[in-house]
Amino acid sequence: MKTWKIAIITAVSALGLFAASAANAQEYYYRPTTVAQPVQQSYRRPTARYRTVWYRGRWVRRPIYVQPVVQTPVYTQPVYTQPVYTQPTYTQPTYTQPSYDNGCDGFAEQVRGELNSIEWSVRTRVADGELDGNALTTLENARDDMLQDVNDLSAKGYITDADRAHVESDMQNLRQKLGC
Repeated sequence: MKTWKIAIITAVSALGLFAASAANAQEYYYRPTTVAQPVQQSYRRPTARYRTVWYRGRWVRRPIYVQPVVQTPVYTQPVYTQPVYTQPTYTQPTYTQPSYDNGCDGFAEQVRGELNSIEWSVRTRVADGELDGNALTTLENARDDMLQDVNDLSAKGYITDADRAHVESDMQNLRQKLGC
């Protein structure tokens, strides 16, 4: 009884495998979509690799052993050249001594105080009618830019002389523009 079950299971499994391969036959067999044209080649008789010899009462084919042609490579002596040495040019590094803040953010406080005094004088001149409202817009834009510069400089931890001169020149230009 057990062998019959195994035989039936094997037969059904085999049928399933054969049916699956027949159903997917187009994936396995190549069918060209166009008719291939034969390529015309000139027929060349192959070189004789065998020779027939009489051996033990019959003709047999024996291979022809030919010593292979060894091509010796042409060796040329490599040309060595000495690289030309160039002396590196040395440039003296420029060092700017940082002017350290006093630890209490003194320079930033000084800039903020000057900006507050400029703002106060511009507001009083606008209120008196000496300047128009565009002066306040100009002041706010310049103030934001200068405060951003000061914050960036404060983040470094020190202020160099060039940084200080840059902020002070911006402050002087603002005073000249607004007439303060």
